[in-house]
Amino acid sequence: MVKLENINKDSILSGIVQGYSVRIVSVESFGEDAVTVYYRDSEGKLGERMLFRADEPNLEEVKAGRPWSFDANPKDFKLAAAKGPG
Repeated sequence: MVKLENINKDSILSGIVQGYSVRIVSVESFGEDAVTVYYRDSEGKLGERMLFRADEPNLEEVKAGRPWSFDANPKDFKLAAAKGPG
């Protein structure tokens, strides 16, 4: 769960757009119990949404990761080489 006051520019959050994570572009506070977030989705489209305290249980911070990496256990991946003729 993410508190409204902990939402910052460049945070990546789920729970703002159903089924997607978005990157926060800007946050504008409206008192202690509401913020408007401006975000960019994975396709680069901009959007905005007003969030209230009741939305906090649905908000989760997503850790940015690499689309692929080479940090798996090498014993789990064994390469086989075919023996050539001869």
